[in-house]
Amino acid sequence: MKSMIRPSLKLGLFVMTLMLASCGLLEQVAWDLLTQHTPGRQYCASEVKTHRFQYSDWVAVPVDYSRPERGWTEIYTWTWDPFDPEKPSVIVFEGGPGGGSHSGHLELPDFNVIYFDQRGVACSQAPTRALHEDITYYSSENTARDAEQLRKHYNVSQWSAYGSSYGTVPATIYGHLFPEATRAVLLEGVIFAGDQDLWSSGYTQRVLQRYFEGLSPERQNFIMQVSHRDPSFFSDLILPLMFHDNFQQLFEAHLDELMAKVEQAAGQNFADEKSESEFEVQAEMSYQTYRAIFCRELGGTEAGSGQLVFRGRNLVYSSKKRDQQSRICRGVHLGEGQKHKLRYQATDYPLTVPVVYFQGARDGATAPDAAVRHFKQVPKGIRQMFIMPNGGHGPSFFRLAQLVEARTGERQSFPDLDPELRQLQIEIFSQAALGLVVEPEVIAEFNRLSPGNPWAYALRHGANW
Repeated sequence: MKSMIRPSLKLGLFVMTLMLASCGLLEQVAWDLLTQHTPGRQYCASEVKTHRFQYSDWVAVPVDYSRPERGWTEIYTWTWDPFDPEKPSVIVFEGGPGGGSHSGHLELPDFNVIYFDQRGVACSQAPTRALHEDITYYSSENTARDAEQLRKHYNVSQWSAYGSSYGTVPATIYGHLFPEATRAVLLEGVIFAGDQDLWSSGYTQRVLQRYFEGLSPERQNFIMQVSHRDPSFFSDLILPLMFHDNFQQLFEAHLDELMAKVEQAAGQNFADEKSESEFEVQAEMSYQTYRAIFCRELGGTEAGSGQLVFRGRNLVYSSKKRDQQSRICRGVHLGEGQKHKLRYQATDYPLTVPVVYFQGARDGATAPDAAVRHFKQVPKGIRQMFIMPNGGHGPSFFRLAQLVEARTGERQSFPDLDPELRQLQIEIFSQAALGLVVEPEVIAEFNRLSPGNPWAYALRHGANW
C-alpha cells in the first residue's frame, strides 16, 4: 500500500476500517493477516528498516497483570536521540488500535520523546503463536500498564502522556491509573466512548451534507452521477482527506482532476478513481491487536458503523459497513455483562492531572464533539482545549512531526509548513507537556501568523463545569 503524503503516527481507527472495506480485503486477506505471526525480535531485525537508527530496548512486562503466574512478554521501546535524564519526558501512545510508529518523530527538542510498540505490533509481537492468538492478551488497560513498566525502565519519576486517535484511550487510562507519575495528559483526535457515535458520527454527517450543498452545481452533479454507480464514492474519497487540514482544498482539487479526466475520456470507469488517491494509510499494522480492541472495547460487536451514502441528495448511513464489521468480530463472543464491562467510556477514568486537547473541527476520524464531551466530563482539575476550525485529524501533530528516511535515518519536516509557525506550535505543545497553562502571547502570535487556521482556545479549572 502507498504511504500517506503526510504519514501519521496515529492511524485513525475509522480510516482503518474504511481502508479494509474499500480495498476489498476483509474476505480475501484480513483473516490471513490475523493468523500471521512473527516473534517481535525476529520481526524487528528483518522488517523495521529504521531499527538501526533507534536507541532501543525490550522491556519485560507481565502477560496478565491480574495473573502473574502467566509469565512475561516483551515490549519494544525506543527514542530517536540518546536519552537525557536531565530532560523532561513524553511517552507517545500510538493510534490504530494496532498502528505502528517507526516512520516518524515528534520534534520536541527539550524533551525525551519515548515511543513503544503496543502488544502485537511490529517489534512487540508476542513471542509465541498461542499468545498472539489469545484475544485477552490485548487491551487498552494492558497498554497503559505496560507504559508504566517503561517509565520504571527509563527511571523517570514523572512524565507526560501524549495520545492521538485511538491512543487517547490508553493515554486517558494511564493518567487515571498513575496520576503520581503523570505530569500532564495531552490528547489529539479524541475518543470519548466506544459507541455508535464513534462509527456513525452525526456531526460528520452534518458537516459533509452542508459541504456537499455548498459545492458548485457542476461538482454536485458529477458526484451524483458517480454515486448512482457507487453510492459511497463521495464518503470514500473525502473521509481520508479529512485527516488533513483544509480538506476542502484537497478534495476539490482531486475532484476537478477526476472531472477533467472524464471529460477527456468519455466512458472511463471513473468510479474506480478513488483508489488512486495518494492519501492512504501505511501498511504497518497489527490486525490482531486491531480486532481484539475494536471488537471488545470500541463497539465492534454492536451495530457498528454505517457507511455514508446518498439517498436522493441526502447523505445517510447504510448498513453495508455494519455487516463488514461484524465479520471482523466473528469468533469474538461477549456476554451482555462483558460488553458493558469492557466497553470503553472515558468517564470511567476521571483525570486529576492537567489535561490538554488538540482537536480539528473537520476531523473525519474522531469528531470534535467527542473531544468537547471529554473536556467537559473527564478532567477534574485544570484543562485546556485547542480547536482548529479547518483542522483535520492531527492539527498539532502535523506541525511537530518529522519523517524518518528508512535508508539513512535522515529526518525531514513537512516542507509546506511555515518554520515560524512550527516553532510556535512546538512552544505551545512543550508548555502544555510541562503541565503549564500555555502563555496567551504564544497562542496570539500563532493565530496572527495563521489567520486561516487559528487555535480557538478554552481554559477551565476545577471539576465543576
